[in-house]
Amino acid sequence: MIVSICPYARRLQEAVAVLKGEVENTEGVLKGKVSKADSEMLPVDFAFQLLDTAFAFYQHSFDEKYGGFGNAPKFPTPHNLLFMMQY
Repeated sequence: MIVSICPYARRLQEAVAVLKGEVENTEGVLKGKVSKADSEMLPVDFAFQLLDTAFAFYQHSFDEKYGGFGNAPKFPTPHNLLFMMQY
């Protein structure tokens, strides 16, 4: 019985070695991408300024007479509406 398992054990060992290398390679790629993303992030004060500017745009484009924002379509898309509700 043990003799018949030996070829499978060798194949399993080889497969584990190959997968371990792939996992380590993927780990290195992911670490590099996360590091790059961290270095490319906007400064916090700039991000808040951008949010303030976006909110001011909607605030000034609100149509007090007829409701809604700007010209047709008068109502903002859902993601813009969610932004304004969370701001």
